[in-house]
Amino acid sequence: MKLWCLLDCANAAQNMLLAAHALGYGSCWMGGFSESGVKKVLGLPEDFRVMALLPIGKAAEEPDPRPRRPLDEMVRRNQW
Repeated sequence: MKLWCLLDCANAAQNMLLAAHALGYGSCWMGGFSESGVKKVLGLPEDFRVMALLPIGKAAEEPDPRPRRPLDEMVRRNQW
């Protein structure tokens, strides 16, 4: 049961990141944080779990796109 809850949270977070991007916002997944500190700041009950933080906002400047490898280097079609 706990594993599925983690996967559900991961799926929801990914969808939120994609939605933010589609609306022109920048965001990132934050997983390294003090859970007790976040609970204190947000006033969350002790029995709640914080799985991830998703800061969302407008970037001060548009970063250059990262270089991408060609698909032919990563994808195999009908053979190895």
